Amino acid sequence: MTLTERIKILESKIEDLEKKIASYNKFNPSYIIEETQKNLKDISDNKKISATINSFNTLVKDLEQTWISNKKEKKSKKKKNQKIKVE
Repeated sequence: MTLTERIKILESKIEDLEKKIASYNKFNPSYIIEETQKNLKDISDNKKISATINSFNTLVKDLEQTWISNKKEKKSKKKKNQKIKVE
């Protein structure tokens, strides 16, 4: 048996062991707790992102309203100036 063949056999055995460990980990309480903590952190991060998006949306709406009101003010001032010029 050549060295290359031995390496392939060992790699195959390592892969089998990794699969067994992975399947064992799914039922290991510490693994379950660790995965749960990761999921909770992800949920927390998602809530923070959601809150940031909501505050950004509120800011955009406020800016839009300010822009609209400024535009209306400019139109009304322009109309007043035109009326003054006509008189």
